[in-house]
Amino acid sequence: MNKFFKENKVFLVLLFLSVAIRLVNINMPILEGTATRQIQTAMIARNFYTNGFNFFYPQVDFLGPGPGYLVLEFPLMNLIAAVFYVLCGGVHEWIGRLISISFFAGSVIFLFNLVRKLFEERTALITIVIYSISPLGLIYSRAFMPDFEMLFFFIGALYFMYLWSVGDKDRFFWVSALFAMMALLTKIQSFCICIPLLAMIWQRQRLSFLFKVRSWAYLLIVLIPVILWYIHAGSVHKVDSEYGAHAFKISYWLRPSLLISPKYLIKVFELGWMPMLTPVGFTLFLFGLFLKTESKQGTILWSWLAGTVVYMIVFCTHIDELYYNLFFLPIMSIFAAITIVWIWQYASKEMIFLHNRFALIMCIIFLIVLIGRYAGYAYTVPRGYRHIPVLAKTIEQMTDKKDLIVTSLPDGHATHYYSHRKGWSLGLPGNDPEKTKKAIARIEDLRQRGAKYFVSVCEDFLMQSTDFRQYMQRRYRVVKEESGLYSIFLLE
Repeated sequence: MNKFFKENKVFLVLLFLSVAIRLVNINMPILEGTATRQIQTAMIARNFYTNGFNFFYPQVDFLGPGPGYLVLEFPLMNLIAAVFYVLCGGVHEWIGRLISISFFAGSVIFLFNLVRKLFEERTALITIVIYSISPLGLIYSRAFMPDFEMLFFFIGALYFMYLWSVGDKDRFFWVSALFAMMALLTKIQSFCICIPLLAMIWQRQRLSFLFKVRSWAYLLIVLIPVILWYIHAGSVHKVDSEYGAHAFKISYWLRPSLLISPKYLIKVFELGWMPMLTPVGFTLFLFGLFLKTESKQGTILWSWLAGTVVYMIVFCTHIDELYYNLFFLPIMSIFAAITIVWIWQYASKEMIFLHNRFALIMCIIFLIVLIGRYAGYAYTVPRGYRHIPVLAKTIEQMTDKKDLIVTSLPDGHATHYYSHRKGWSLGLPGNDPEKTKKAIARIEDLRQRGAKYFVSVCEDFLMQSTDFRQYMQRRYRVVKEESGLYSIFLLE
């Protein structure tokens, strides 16, 4: 054990620090990052805890008075959180954050070992530093979301396949299959893993892999549970849910016209330039694309990068949602690390400032400020959402537990969650006349179905929906409001 710590001392220190910075303010409400996605994860976990561990039928509270089934990805993270709720004697959001951080730590371990085997320890250490301090990674690795669960299984599948591809024990082949299966169950977007996996199989077996039973067994292990799960999910949404069925339509994800839109391509560039790696890290990544690597290294890295490009094409409609870009983070971190090692080895003599202590200190301060500029969002609730826990407490005090409420988006789901009330969420229409008519018809329909209150969660959005606001004020009585924050209408 002492030998292990001695040989991996630097790595373990970096791993400890990367986890420690994610534990800061771990008790804050789950309203930063993508609040809607965090609330959905937490809501399912809480319903497992209160209603029973039926993981085939995850439930949420914003689909009306019924069971509210919402079946998308396999709810492993939700189940783990619910088990810990039982062990800890109640619901605590920090448990969900801690599970996400644990998956992040596992992904760091796999990434470090994979890069160390592909290159050497220095490149691996730099890779995990970049991966760990990425603003995007900081925000979502401590969020109550399954995205780093997916990265854990994704990178793990690649790592074990690599061990097998270089002639190691056959058991790694089957472990890789299990990890790939879990990656796809966690997020179907993980399909892009097939390209680097095929590249590694090709390196060991060439075309002969097509004629081996083992290869087809791998495919069946990965695909059969995934296909069965998503068939089940689709059937539940078709029969039992009014929410989420759009996720099973190809048009919801793929829109080829975006790929030739200059505005869209500029946005993709900006996402990498700013929250992904900051301008410094993104420049290092771009430079790393032009550096020469050995044949075996290059095949794996470029096939991995090709997989992420295919992912970007297939899921192009969602690239502007920041957490959908986490797929790019590991491979971009590797290319950026390759650039830093190259500078270290070949260009540092020409870069005089690297030998000046004051200049180095200023560079480090600049990087900390730059990372903090984007990553500070991970540690604070956005100003427009800070009142939601107080609003939820108000709703809890003034309503009956069985009262159904309609909440406005954003973020009505959080209001349902923190107030422990069921109901529906409604997107406000803005000043679009057609959308206003639909919103009015929707609120009247929900009132007929038992909704007792309408809650304008973020007043700014209601103010932007002039006709809808005027209709609500004429038709219903405001029973509670905080100027500039929220309004609660009694639907009677």
